[in-house]
Amino acid sequence: MEPVPLIPGGVPEPMSALNKVKIVENGEPLVDMRTACPRVTFPKDAGKPGGMDPFLRQTAAEMLHQASQGISDEYRLYAISAWRSFEEQKEIWWSHYNRYKSENPNLPEHSLRRATNRYAAPIGHKAPPGHCTGGAVDIVLQKLDGSFVDLIPPHLTDWSLGHTWTEKIDPKIRATRMMLLETMLGVGFSNCRDEYWHFSYGDSGWAVRVGKKECPYGIIELDKK
Repeated sequence: MEPVPLIPGGVPEPMSALNKVKIVENGEPLVDMRTACPRVTFPKDAGKPGGMDPFLRQTAAEMLHQASQGISDEYRLYAISAWRSFEEQKEIWWSHYNRYKSENPNLPEHSLRRATNRYAAPIGHKAPPGHCTGGAVDIVLQKLDGSFVDLIPPHLTDWSLGHTWTEKIDPKIRATRMMLLETMLGVGFSNCRDEYWHFSYGDSGWAVRVGKKECPYGIIELDKK
């Protein structure tokens, strides 16, 4: 799996709001997206050791399959990332923390942590990172020839180019970005406005975005049996 780009991102929802969401875990299993979403495409390393983990909660996977059927025949939905173990998320967070600390050695601890939380989903709060719940998936549009129509990590040099709504990109690309957004929202996902590719259902971020006080997904680990 390609290294996570060390560039600023994160979720725009305040942690105070995320932490207020009550997690009512429904026990829904993770399913293999390669089977549940046959029209979705994946990185070549999907399912391989060290590669992308192609798993989502069952309902989220069903929604993604529905979205893949509704997109224009010119494109396929390409899954960059889906479920992520909490251990992997911690490694990502600490990689950002260590980099930021090396660049800013005189910053106090609380400032370093606050800055890191802008780069990666926080790991020390009540609300778990979305990818660790199995309800979040990063999706971009792929052409039938295998090329992509929009900027994706790690190709972003200016993170604001990845915002869902931005005037900095070509109008044609903005139109395809809106088509992706409408398709995903149309089946029930919510979108992180700082990352046009990040969609989720059932996690704390989804709950905040759609005005829910409860969510059905907490941290889940993959059953490797």
